[in-house]
Amino acid sequence: MRAITTATQLLILFRMMYSCECFIPMWQRVENNNLQQSRMMRLFLAQQPEPVTDAIANNDDDTQMTLRAMQTIVGLTDTELKRIASRVPEIEKFNAQTSEVCIMSLMERLSLNKEEIKKKIVLRLPQVLGYEYSTDVEPNLSLLQQNLLLEDDELRSLILKCPQIIGLDYRKEIRPKVESVQRKLGFNNDGNLTNIKEEILRKPALLDVPVRGGFSSSRSRSRKT
Repeated sequence: MRAITTATQLLILFRMMYSCECFIPMWQRVENNNLQQSRMMRLFLAQQPEPVTDAIANNDDDTQMTLRAMQTIVGLTDTELKRIASRVPEIEKFNAQTSEVCIMSLMERLSLNKEEIKKKIVLRLPQVLGYEYSTDVEPNLSLLQQNLLLEDDELRSLILKCPQIIGLDYRKEIRPKVESVQRKLGFNNDGNLTNIKEEILRKPALLDVPVRGGFSSSRSRSRKT
């Protein structure tokens, strides 16, 4: 009986000792450690921002820095940035400083808050991030406002409804569309401009304006600065 008791005690003691890490075989400890590291890595990766696209994720650090700068300027989520990069791949060549000037200037010019500039302008017209405000945007907005006799709030309303107007050349691309609306409404060249303006404000789709590309029309933009 004493022998059986002693054997049982030794077995219990052996199991307790084996359960301690110092008595676990080396191969078992390595395997357990690798498993724990694998679990920690999966958790870490799950918490990281989703890569914009495989192509961008594999690109150089400057490109990724540019994209993240764009994201910060507009307040884009990772999903929104990914969608924009997929839709306008040349975004990685845009100049972040120029983009910031354009976005900030548009916000001031049209009295927009950050949510409005993102949802109403950038997500609908991501090409705007590649425009140079002083040459591509402001001169044409001013001509549009002057020629249609738009108040500031009317210009704001029109752009929010039809953001693709931004960056278009007024004389070459917008004025012909306004004249086309004028003819469709049955007005002569001296027709009532107020009525034309009201119709365009009511239904901006009448202008049927195109969407231009993302780079400045005035000069070739450098890839990065």
